[in-house]
Amino acid sequence: MRDERGQCEDDERAAAVDRADPLRLVRERCDLERPHEREQEAQDDVGPRQPRGERGEEDEHLERVHGPAHLRVGVQRVGAEELPGGEVDLHDDAEHDERGRDEVEPVGDPAEDVHGVRFYITGGTGYLGSELRRLRPDALAQRVEVRDARAVRQLLERLRPQVVIHTAYRQDGPDAHAINVDGSGNVAAAAAAVGARLLHLSTDVVFDGRKGAPYLEDDEPRPVTEYGRSKADAEAAVVAAHPDALLVRTSLLLGGRRGPASKHELAARDPAFTFYADERRSPVQVGDLARALLELAELSVTGPLHVAGADSLSRAELAELVTGRPVRRAPAPPDRPLDCSLDSSRAQAMIRTRLRGARELYA
Repeated sequence: MRDERGQCEDDERAAAVDRADPLRLVRERCDLERPHEREQEAQDDVGPRQPRGERGEEDEHLERVHGPAHLRVGVQRVGAEELPGGEVDLHDDAEHDERGRDEVEPVGDPAEDVHGVRFYITGGTGYLGSELRRLRPDALAQRVEVRDARAVRQLLERLRPQVVIHTAYRQDGPDAHAINVDGSGNVAAAAAAVGARLLHLSTDVVFDGRKGAPYLEDDEPRPVTEYGRSKADAEAAVVAAHPDALLVRTSLLLGGRRGPASKHELAARDPAFTFYADERRSPVQVGDLARALLELAELSVTGPLHVAGADSLSRAELAELVTGRPVRRAPAPPDRPLDCSLDSSRAQAMIRTRLRGARELYA
């Protein structure tokens, strides 16, 4: 048996621990009473491994909206009590690894107190998602099956993010429509339920490219591809579930001379490829887009917004810019979107990040 002095010393040490951490006993009691919940949280953190197309690797296409151009853009700085400013990283882009193949879970134990986490990113290991996480290493990106509405809702209820950036999508295949449309609607509904701001990544190919001038946010979407139609439907699903969402339409993503090469830049270096001479886009540097998104997260702007590069280039012109040599050219087939150049002047007026054109990136 322990003597009274030993017992007294133990009691004093326990009292000192309780004074330093007054919530210790509460946590221990919760751990004993709710072991099944902690086990479930651990399972949620691991999550199912998503198919490659769901991981948010930004492609040459992105999304569309049915009906009117949704909500008109209005800008107002969010109050400091909601999203304190001064946290957007505006330094020049640096090299980083593209981690779009082997997804790694965030380090740490989200089962503990994660409420108040600012950013949650879907597709966090894709080309754009990786850059967002490089700029905001505190962002969470737990995997979740976006087609499972209940799983998405439970994850966001646990994480309670203030901002959700939805970059995950599927380019093609039998699951593309469900992932792009149903999945986006589920993310939007869950974000709305927890009061989170939502930035939904969309695409320039919600347009048919027959306008003859750069597209504005108020132009009516007219997709001509299955992917474009799925992204247009996704925009409609997002707005229905989260009317205050920001729909960010962008274009081809590039790394430029200093950034990680995108699949478009890698394709340009392959002499076996032929490039369309009459299909025009507004390529944007991935770091520029990521920084723009982080800035837009602090604004109350809603509805569609175009965030793309300053230059309009054909596919062939872009490939020649990347390689510095002539490439094989051909006209685009009739079922392709043609000139889907985006006018991003509205977005550029709101943000400090400069949306550079491809010519500047390869000057």
